[in-house]
Amino acid sequence: DARGTAARRRGRTGHGGEARETPLEGARTCSGGAEAKGLGERGWQAYGHGPEGLMNDPLLRGELREGNPAVEEFLRICAVCNTVVPAEREAEGSSEGNNFWASSPDEVAIVKATAQLGVTLVERSGSEVQLRVNGSVQRYEVLDVLEFTSERRCMSVIVRDLQTGRLSLYTKGADDVVLARLVQGDPMVDGAVNCLQVYAESGLRTLCVAMRRLDEGLYKEWSCKYAEARAAGVLAIEDRLQEAVPETVEMLQRAGIALWMLTGDKRSTALNIAKAAGILPSQSTLLHVQGGTEKEIELSLHDALAEAETQDTSNTPVVMVVEGSCLDAIVEEQPHLFSQVALLVDAVVCCRVTPSQKARISELACQCGQRVLAIGDGANDVAMIQEAHVGVGLSGCEGLQAARAADFSFAKFHCLQRLLLIHGRSAYQRTCFISQFCFYKSLLLSFTQILYAFSSAFSGSSLFSSFTIMAYNVVYTSFPVLGYLFNKDLQDSTVLANPHLYRLCQNDSALNDNTAQSWLSSALLHAIVLFSIATNSPEGLQVDQETQGITSASCIVWVQSLVLLIEGDSFTLLQHVFIWGSLAAFYTLNTVLHDMRAVGSSLLLRIAQPSYWLTLLVAVTLSTVPLLMGRAMRANFSGEDTLEAVQRGERENRRFMPTRSSSRSKETYRHVRMASGDEEAGGHPAPITAAVGLGMSPSSEGMRQLLGNRQGKSK
Repeated sequence: DARGTAARRRGRTGHGGEARETPLEGARTCSGGAEAKGLGERGWQAYGHGPEGLMNDPLLRGELREGNPAVEEFLRICAVCNTVVPAEREAEGSSEGNNFWASSPDEVAIVKATAQLGVTLVERSGSEVQLRVNGSVQRYEVLDVLEFTSERRCMSVIVRDLQTGRLSLYTKGADDVVLARLVQGDPMVDGAVNCLQVYAESGLRTLCVAMRRLDEGLYKEWSCKYAEARAAGVLAIEDRLQEAVPETVEMLQRAGIALWMLTGDKRSTALNIAKAAGILPSQSTLLHVQGGTEKEIELSLHDALAEAETQDTSNTPVVMVVEGSCLDAIVEEQPHLFSQVALLVDAVVCCRVTPSQKARISELACQCGQRVLAIGDGANDVAMIQEAHVGVGLSGCEGLQAARAADFSFAKFHCLQRLLLIHGRSAYQRTCFISQFCFYKSLLLSFTQILYAFSSAFSGSSLFSSFTIMAYNVVYTSFPVLGYLFNKDLQDSTVLANPHLYRLCQNDSALNDNTAQSWLSSALLHAIVLFSIATNSPEGLQVDQETQGITSASCIVWVQSLVLLIEGDSFTLLQHVFIWGSLAAFYTLNTVLHDMRAVGSSLLLRIAQPSYWLTLLVAVTLSTVPLLMGRAMRANFSGEDTLEAVQRGERENRRFMPTRSSSRSKETYRHVRMASGDEEAGGHPAPITAAVGLGMSPSSEGMRQLLGNRQGKSK
């Protein structure tokens, strides 16, 4: 068989009530039959492998002009055995402009291809189907339809030719299902298997098509004898990857995210798709889990576990490949053993998986103590998406069922980069900080009140007025915390260039026992410092309770606001408004209360005294200076793989950013980027990711001096 690049065509189809572009790229067919003419000794012929492609294959066109019955039968099965409905009746003699409606875009692509080859689905009304074959109309009555299910993995129809009265059984489905139902010893099977292997190695999705003539007696018993179907042909559909899928997969793997690929394709097709997507690197070690009995499956899992424990995954990726026929036994009998192996390998590829099996695997992954995100684009992925902790649906030609059932929905797979690495990471950091800071500011007030109880011999009196206690969490401190929602520690480009930062979130670096103890200790130490200074005047004389309370409240409000400023990474206008506005609200409300002769009237008297501001300055300085020193130490002396190191590299990169008013600075910055090897295709600078600075070219001695002789390598 001549092999080459298949033709690339695009068809306009209707799906889900909307017009969509469906690719008909790489379409290839195989057809055979005992009555075929000129097809070689085995009666088998493959079309679409030449450089002219399937639609312009001269051999196929010649067979169609001569009326080859095997080829026409093959195309007839493809046009009839489906659930496609023409949206509008096409113009006489024209095969263009027809819109088709179906639950599957694959069926629409097949019907569109048969129409371009001269066998057009014209009308489907009730049980009658009309085809136009080379200008003549053929009518068929659909007597029975066996719908496709995840258990059967095939679809069959029994039709009667209304011109001849002949009964036929048409079947299409997965190759392992259809081939198992063929007549034993059929010479067509070998040719079909060869074509299936070629298509699978090319990463194409494959289907088998079969048929059998029936008489009236056989029709009554078709449910138990349709397995004697005769091979009619094999077809393949290219399921192309979206753009940037390998890059996204690589980035997620660098972020420490393990990928499990669950697909209904056969093993060879699944492995080729996994290679194309980057899940299966070329130098990977494969661990195959297979077997016909529970004992064989258990032994296969034990062998895989032993090999996974001895492999060095840092040098050679290890991928486990599981057959769908084994999954039911694995989930029911060996879930713990399967989980052990799955957590040791870099990726898992499960082939020939049904929708129910996808859901069970997703549930099993959740039971392993892992956070699971499931992403799918079709109705068969809905159960899997709903079982995962986070569900993502892709809206496209497969319909909107997955998108409607998911927590997040978008059109492109590469959007996972921003969803996880940028939005997910930012949400984690902000949530961790805000939750712990809210405890800190509440404990700061509570500890101060407890210290006053000790100094007042537990008399039951309160250091703060009731209004101060109420307004503390409602007015004085609530808005500055909300402003932290706009905090941004790194630019988006820097985060995407450093996916390893996501591992810090996986390790709970921002919310753990150490961080909780740190905030608790800070609240206690700050309370001791503030109470000790605020309750004693600089002259060493004791002050009254009301003065102690208003001075302590002033110090607490100032300290918690400044702590928020110190711990923040970026500041917007809204954040400044919230922080400084809360301080202004503190003094404004107490001034209003003074005019109303209410509680807190001593504040105006205190702020008029220099001792108040001196007390405030000393208390705030002693509380915040240690925090500033710790932040400075982390920012300048932390290790290379830490967040602070990446921030340091980003700051160094900003030093050489050109200004709009200086053409010379633009030229200097361009040379810096070229010397550091960060000039990417298209003239766009790559983000600086190395913590130790920009990597210099050996000949760029001047650039080294300009950057402070820092050496490194930008990834």
